Amino acid sequence: MPKATLRNQENFEDLYKRFKRIVNKAEVLKESRRREEYLPKSLQRKLKAEESRRKNKF
Repeated sequence: MPKATLRNQENFEDLYKRFKRIVNKAEVLKESRRREEYLPKSLQRKLKAEESRRKNKF
């Protein structure tokens, strides 16, 4: 679980921005969305291949 503690003279908005960055970097939301519903292995492989193609496109 990502954690961010308040630093000296840091306001809440900065802390919140830093926490959001940490969560995005750890891909917590992506993982939770993926686990929301069951996907058969064949669909998982298909989605993984499509994502790989998209990433390697550039």
